[in-house]
Amino acid sequence: MNPRPQVVATTRRSSAVDLELLIGADLPQFVGHFAEAPMVAGLVQVDWAIGFGRDHFPQLPPRFVSISALKFMRVIQPGDRPCLSLTGDDTALRFRYWDVRGDFSSGDIAFADA
Repeated sequence: MNPRPQVVATTRRSSAVDLELLIGADLPQFVGHFAEAPMVAGLVQVDWAIGFGRDHFPQLPPRFVSISALKFMRVIQPGDRPCLSLTGDDTALRFRYWDVRGDFSSGDIAFADA
């Protein structure tokens, strides 16, 4: 499993959770993305969303099926403190990275049984 950012605060609602994240400059995902202007790659954001989603919604089926409505609006950089909002049900996970300035990214991930 790839290291994930530190969770500073967690707010749980019935079928949703908000995680306040601290994006440390020492995360290995910054290697190669890029020395002059490090950023969290889109694939890493999706991987983190799935990992945190599985932590908070253990009923999600094991097999990734698809991702849709994927949008990247702003770059996440070291020192940022985005909120990751996750909404889950029996077959899907919706994620949204955001802060007071607006959205970083969002998407819908579908899962199915093996």
